[in-house]
Amino acid sequence: MKPTSTTIQPPISNLQSPISNTQYLIYNTPMKFDVFTLFPEVLVPYLQASIMQRAIERGLVEVNLHNIRDWATDKHHVTDDTPYGGGGGRGVKPWPIFAAVEGAFGVAPPCPGILPTPPGRPGTPNRAKEPAPYSHIGPISRRC
Repeated sequence: MKPTSTTIQPPISNLQSPISNTQYLIYNTPMKFDVFTLFPEVLVPYLQASIMQRAIERGLVEVNLHNIRDWATDKHHVTDDTPYGGGGGRGVKPWPIFAAVEGAFGVAPPCPGILPTPPGRPGTPNRAKEPAPYSHIGPISRRC
């Protein structure tokens, strides 16, 4: 099975409003997200509604969804692993994640990957600004 990715593209090619003749001035380069997830179909409705939809339509954001399961090598495309450190729940095998990122970008990714962890640092306004200098980000989601 060949790995697949889904790109949410703007329906208009220029930066002109579909409602009026307003032209938008963009001071920053458009933001590009390559999202690696086990369930890309869950994110599609969110990206086609609300603020994200308007940003995509205006060419301010481009989102590519990559299904990590497509890079699993076994017959059933299993990504679950045994829990690390005991406790409930399931872990995720690292190899399909590595293969997905390398398959989408090559060996050296052109952008930082963001992998949240359960004991990770709490979110703060300053932490939200950390990815701001980058025009291309690769968030990795293990469950959504």
